[in-house]
Amino acid sequence: MKKYFDSMINDFDFENREGQIEMAKIIKEHLEDNTPCIIEAGTGIGKTLAYLLPLVLYAKENDTRVVISTNTINLQEQLVEKDLPLLEKIIGQKIRYTLVKGRSNYICSDRYYKNNKNPKITEWFENTHTGDRAEIDFYVSNEEWNMIKSDKDFCSPKKCNCFFYKARKELQDNEILIVNHSLLFSHLKYDKILPKFDVLLIDEAHNIENVARKYFEYKVSSDELSIILGMLYNFKTKSGSYITMLNKLSTVLDSRTFLLFEEHKEELIELFTTIYTNFIKLCAEISKIIVQKNLVHIRRKYIEDMLNDYIKYYRSE
Repeated sequence: MKKYFDSMINDFDFENREGQIEMAKIIKEHLEDNTPCIIEAGTGIGKTLAYLLPLVLYAKENDTRVVISTNTINLQEQLVEKDLPLLEKIIGQKIRYTLVKGRSNYICSDRYYKNNKNPKITEWFENTHTGDRAEIDFYVSNEEWNMIKSDKDFCSPKKCNCFFYKARKELQDNEILIVNHSLLFSHLKYDKILPKFDVLLIDEAHNIENVARKYFEYKVSSDELSIILGMLYNFKTKSGSYITMLNKLSTVLDSRTFLLFEEHKEELIELFTTIYTNFIKLCAEISKIIVQKNLVHIRRKYIEDMLNDYIKYYRSE
């Protein structure tokens, strides 16, 4: 790996950064030992090339696949448009890499034929090879795109001719896959978008907790509970699923049995109110305890139990 850093300095006019080289060595060691690590790198250390070089070399030497997850589009574009092409020149080899996009970025052929009414989209669809919305150079509203995009509730590889499934098959041919944090956790929880990979590098990892929480937390709010109870029974309109159910029961049950439901109607409606009221009180009490105990800023970390090394890098003065 040293010869490539020497080439960066001598042939590509890079600055000699000891921290960058040391970071690359640490990553190389952990790749070879198959152990995880966390690295905190200061601004200006050149961390993207510091992790790209050992990752690419490892992927090629071991015929394996690496996933790099970032939080921002800017970093993804930097990796795909600048850093990886530069690294190809440095190591003198072609690197098979691609930017992986989520399902909603692709048009679904079947849904297009059923729902599209836009002649501009028709012209684009007849010429596209990727089905990627990013190709479109004219305005398409989200409402319009939602009617023709690939959607897991409407599309499946067995019955649907989706560009998404074509793109997913092409991922198999790549050594380096660039994704964002949301797609990574969507893969882990839902879609299994990504092919099998052996190495995962998470850049901009300080954002990972918030993204992970969106996918794995369970939450309920007073607004959500109000909406659910309102769907069961709306006190203003005197309507809802409960009233609809009673109306249907009146057509299939004998009058004596139906009267039993009718007699307890008000009791059940009162129960809806009690559930909502008690939930609001409970939320208020929990909030009060959080403030009193000063728990707002307390975060539990289990990094020490999961990782052997916690390595910090600071920019050299």
